Amino acid sequence: MSRAPLLLASLIAAAPAVADTALAAAHGQSLPFVAQFPQGDGPFPAVLIAPGQKYPLDMPAIAEPAAQLLAHGFAVYRFNWRYFVADPLHGAPSADLATELDDMRSVLAAMRKDARVRADQLFVAGKSLGSVVAWRLLASDKAIKGGWLITPLCSFPASPHRPAFLADADAAYPGIESETRPIGFVAGDRDRLCDTRTLYAFAARAAAVRVDVISGDHSFKTGDDASARQATEQTIRLLGALGVDFFTQLIR
Repeated sequence: MSRAPLLLASLIAAAPAVADTALAAAHGQSLPFVAQFPQGDGPFPAVLIAPGQKYPLDMPAIAEPAAQLLAHGFAVYRFNWRYFVADPLHGAPSADLATELDDMRSVLAAMRKDARVRADQLFVAGKSLGSVVAWRLLASDKAIKGGWLITPLCSFPASPHRPAFLADADAAYPGIESETRPIGFVAGDRDRLCDTRTLYAFAARAAAVRVDVISGDHSFKTGDDASARQATEQTIRLLGALGVDFFTQLIR
């Protein structure tokens, strides 16, 4: 099936310059993305971060790693899914994630066109649903050098409405045994959508894998009182530091 191109409306924030651009249009839809660059001319290694199902690009577990990566010399691209842009409250992903994969590929194409991005140092990341789509993009594009998967989806409560791509960890991240590029998983120790024992057993089948387990649930929360909120903020900062550590090791 052929797919029409999207309108890519970007807010490109550099320090100190800010610019706007747009690409091809389709049915009046838009796919906003944010591209941030460190100071200097570049080119820079670049990370493309996919959001969660209803966890947009400005939420802490995406924004904090992006900020820390930017501070450590990476260009960082973030975006929201086309369905979320159209209807943040009721929008839903496609049944086979084909539309979401197209979304992420469209932003990757924009990255590759920017002279400030190093074409030989492209990486992907994703949160929750975004980790599943990032995995598919990684598998389909051998020029991408590695992937970092935040709150992966590896174990699920029984539900007749669960999509096929979430049948189990192998359905979410197929072909892990044959993947030789570096892969990082980071999960909360209270995440009901990825039991740590299941994650460790699954990740052990990869050739080059790193697993980090930190405090919290699927959003790295440990509670709602003041002390728990403070702990969550610390965990989110740790998440960002883990992302920096993972990616900087890949460019040395």
